[in-house]
Amino acid sequence: MYISRKDGLPLTFAGLWEKWKDGMLSFTILTTEAYEGIRDLHTRTPMILDGQGRKSWLEGNPPTLASDMDTAIRFYPVS
Repeated sequence: MYISRKDGLPLTFAGLWEKWKDGMLSFTILTTEAYEGIRDLHTRTPMILDGQGRKSWLEGNPPTLASDMDTAIRFYPVS
């Protein structure tokens, strides 16, 4: 499935990264229960942040899923 914002702006995910003692870099994208519009595809969804959520996450607060997920995100099958 191809998933994007309807307004063409990039998706912003809550994630964590780490630099290990041996210099290796790793990362993870945080997930949460799937929102209504994507629940038929999977039971989990990445923590997609809106502008305020991104600012709050970068300030060290817990991530919150963008409030406009059902209206701002589109998805469709690709071959």
